[in-house]
Amino acid sequence: MSSSYFKDPQGAILYGDMPRGGSIPAQAEIDAYLLNQARATQIATLSNTCSTLCQADFISNALGANYTYPSKFPTDQLNLDAQCTGALNNPAGMFNTMCMDSTGKWAYVAHTAAQIKVVGETNRARIEALRMNYAAKVAQVNSATTIAQIQAVI
Repeated sequence: MSSSYFKDPQGAILYGDMPRGGSIPAQAEIDAYLLNQARATQIATLSNTCSTLCQADFISNALGANYTYPSKFPTDQLNLDAQCTGALNNPAGMFNTMCMDSTGKWAYVAHTAAQIKVVGETNRARIEALRMNYAAKVAQVNSATTIAQIQAVI
């Protein structure tokens, strides 16, 4: 197998593997190859975008006003998961959680178990919505029949 490029009958350069001594693939094979490459590229882009958005800071009003909470993976998300578990096991407990107020100041702020559960549920619902949006876009990419349709899914 060579791993470089070859030219189709019209002279267009195509990248990929072609068996030594093999014939030029039929146009339908070339089109299918290019369509699958476009799908893989677009799905990877959508996956990276979803991952980035899942790790973005988020807003919750668990304290009665909007506070921003960190959501980097794994540390921030694991810390919030641990606090939510703690809140389930200790409903009367208090939990110091990092968040940013409306003035832009980050600090550890005391949350009741009920408040920390609201923060956790806000984050869970946000991530679930992002994942379902990603899944819908992957389905669009998989059902697209042209490279332009695939690339239009953003």
